[in-house]
Amino acid sequence: MNKKLFVLLPVAMLTLTGCSGDKDKDSGEEGGEVKELVIDKSVISPFVPEGKTYVGEAFTFKVSEIEFAGTAGVGVKSAEIDSERANGYNELGAMQFKKNEGTVKNTTEFPAKKIVVEWVATFASEESKYWPKAAAGSTTALSAVTAAEADPQSGTETGKQQYNNDANRDVYKYVSTFNLPEGTKFFSVGDSGGATYITKITISK
Repeated sequence: MNKKLFVLLPVAMLTLTGCSGDKDKDSGEEGGEVKELVIDKSVISPFVPEGKTYVGEAFTFKVSEIEFAGTAGVGVKSAEIDSERANGYNELGAMQFKKNEGTVKNTTEFPAKKIVVEWVATFASEESKYWPKAAAGSTTALSAVTAAEADPQSGTETGKQQYNNDANRDVYKYVSTFNLPEGTKFFSVGDSGGATYITKITISK
C-alpha cells in the first residue's frame, strides 16, 4: 500500500504544475511572454524634476523589461496654470511632447505589429499634420508610418482646458492607430511638429 502512494504522488504533482500556463494566458501573457507595452504619465512623471514640465535631458526607462530612450523634450503637463486655475490636460493625465523635440523609442528589441496613441487637443477636428507621429524600422533607421484613421479626424469631447487669458475651451480625445510593417522590432512615437499631449501609448505584438 505504501509503495503505491510513493508512485502516485509524483504523478499528481506533475499534473498540478502543468496547469500554470493557463493563468498566464488569461492575463494576456503566454508562458511569461510580454504581448503589450503601455507608456503613460505614470511611466514618465518620475523623471520630471519638481516644478518642471519636461525631463530636461535624455533619459532611459523600462516597460516590462523593454528599455526605451526618451529625449529631453518629453514630460508631463503641469498641474496648474497659476495658483487659481487647474490645467485640464493635466487632469486628463497628459504627457507633453515638446515641439520638434519630444520622442520616445525602444532600444531593446520588441517585435511589434501595432501602436495606438491616445491624445488630446482643443479642436473638434484635426488634420493629420497635427497628429502624433510614429516611425518603425531597425536600430539604425526608422521610417515614418502613416496613421490608419481618415484625415481629417473628428475628436470626442472629454473635458475642459484653460489658457492664460482665455475662457475654458473644450478638450477632445483622439486615437491614432499605426499598423507597423512586417518584421518591425524598433519604433518611435513623437510630437506632431507642435506641442503634443498624449495620454497613452500602447504597443502590441
